[in-house]
Amino acid sequence: DAEISLEGPFIPQPCGWLLKGLFGSVSTTGTDPYTHAFSAPDSNTLDTYTVTVDYGLGGTNTEEYNYCRVSSLTLNYEPASYLTYSATLVGRRNSSLITSPSLTESADRPLKGAETTLTVGGSGNTLYESFSATFQRGGISPVHTLGSGFDVSVSPIDGTFQGTAIFDDYAEYNRAVNHSESTIVVLADNSSDNRSLSITMTAPDWTAAEKQPGGISDIQRVSISNGRMKYSSTDSGLAQVSLENGVSTYA
Repeated sequence: DAEISLEGPFIPQPCGWLLKGLFGSVSTTGTDPYTHAFSAPDSNTLDTYTVTVDYGLGGTNTEEYNYCRVSSLTLNYEPASYLTYSATLVGRRNSSLITSPSLTESADRPLKGAETTLTVGGSGNTLYESFSATFQRGGISPVHTLGSGFDVSVSPIDGTFQGTAIFDDYAEYNRAVNHSESTIVVLADNSSDNRSLSITMTAPDWTAAEKQPGGISDIQRVSISNGRMKYSSTDSGLAQVSLENGVSTYA
């Protein structure tokens, strides 16, 4: 058994496979760009991937991990940096080294933190200082099954959201803190290339962290935490993730 850690900038085309592997189900609409809405069905059926580690030595010197399932994915947003991800997969190491496979580089560029907006109820008055989302699947403990690689017992997805937002408008700030508007959308959008990642949360917890004087109007800072996950496409009032890119299917 092996636990594999991956991390890097969030590139829409390849990172869609991590989202599909974690959630288990995706509904795709539109034509290039395509919109992929990810959800988690009540099923133990998750995609498995092969992960290779190439040390650049040439020849038959590449490690291979089979039957890998995504158990967690964290997305980190910072205004002055790229949107980044870190993922954990559980699989099995091949006892033999292999020849490095041919790779195709994605034409998509990483999404940027500066392209990200955090809105409350569609408000355009909200800025963000930082935001992170962690999606965790419990129960991915591989069990060797003769002839079929791994069998797993899969638990539902837990979603944890943390961040800090700034409001330059008293009305918007009060709506957030008083929970009179509960929908939060975090959108990283490279509109020139039609590539984006959207996380929609409802019923999150808000904390009024600090009030700062700022010229004509005061700036209000609040913290977000503990959003809830959307378990299926028909499950309302929870969080959902959608990705826009040029991939026609993640089937």
